[in-house]
Amino acid sequence: MFSKGFKAIPLTVRRLLPTIVLLVLAVLAGATDTFSTTVHELFSKSLRERAAEFMPSVINILIVAILANIAWLLYHPLCNALARVLNDSGASDRGKQFALKVIKLAYWAVIGFVILSGFASELMGKFLLGFSVLGAALTLAMQGAANDFISGVQMQFTKRVRSGDNVQILGLDVAGKVVDVGYTSTLIEAADGIISVPNRLVWERAIKVKPPAPAKHLIIVPPGIELSDGSEKKGDK
Repeated sequence: MFSKGFKAIPLTVRRLLPTIVLLVLAVLAGATDTFSTTVHELFSKSLRERAAEFMPSVINILIVAILANIAWLLYHPLCNALARVLNDSGASDRGKQFALKVIKLAYWAVIGFVILSGFASELMGKFLLGFSVLGAALTLAMQGAANDFISGVQMQFTKRVRSGDNVQILGLDVAGKVVDVGYTSTLIEAADGIISVPNRLVWERAIKVKPPAPAKHLIIVPPGIELSDGSEKKGDK
């Protein structure tokens, strides 16, 4: 029965149970005459040892709490400043959203890495090494897709092509209206259908952007009114 009840206690509380018992006994020993002088000294020494053991962890927790608080205070001002910079950069809406998400994720990833490094620096070092090796392997295995993605991100922040442009990609039999500029491919509406062009080809090739066709104006003439073609002679009325 006692064993089951002890296991029902959360693990953190079980680990802190010796310290809690020592604190209670120290209060009893210091505030009352329940224990003798020898017992007082024994418990004082044991309490100092436990305090010395947990002191580095307490300091690390305080440092982590301070860093997390500072990171949270700076998060929203940094996001607002970044949004203003992106609005003035001329990037597409998709590029702005992508940049905000990536920078937010990177911000909290760095904060999390710094916090975890304070508790398990060796583990985080191994994790970072393994992640780097895995990333390099994936980049080599998906080199074409990686190039398309990088080119797509660059195109989101430049005015190389935009949706609605009439373009002709020199060196490729592709010409038509740009429907969408994605992260891996660009959709172009040609005369015979939609063509999906990898972004690395759009980024590497020379592109001719044709000016938009002049707008056609429609004039509605009420019944009974005739338009003159300007061929009347000056003497005619």
